[in-house]
Amino acid sequence: MPDRLQQELDEILRKADEVTQKRPLWARVGNRASARLRSLRQSIGGLRFPGLSISQLLFASLAAIIVGYVFFPGGEPLGRLLIFGGIGGFILAFVLSISRGAQGNYPEKRWRGQPMELQGPSVGQRLRTWWGRWRHRR
Repeated sequence: MPDRLQQELDEILRKADEVTQKRPLWARVGNRASARLRSLRQSIGGLRFPGLSISQLLFASLAAIIVGYVFFPGGEPLGRLLIFGGIGGFILAFVLSISRGAQGNYPEKRWRGQPMELQGPSVGQRLRTWWGRWRHRR
């Protein structure tokens, strides 16, 4: 019995090797590249800057651009470094605001332990409610 299991296992491994060898090179490279890009996107999306909000990063980058432009005119190396660093910070703040925009890091407002609804029903919800009441009057 162990010989039969060993033969079946060898056959399965041989078939698995044949299947993996048949894939073209571009497909294998593409899968690896997409997996790395996916992991990079997940790591960038999970960045949290403790004590630094997006608006503060945006303000600091604009301040760096202005300081580099005003105090180091004529394209001095330190001025260029400040300007490019400010532009990079501005782009980073913009990307982070887009990626976090829909999530909102605001605490839920509660009153006596119950969540508060600060917005009333939308126009569509009011029309559906009105239509439902009007339909059931008959």
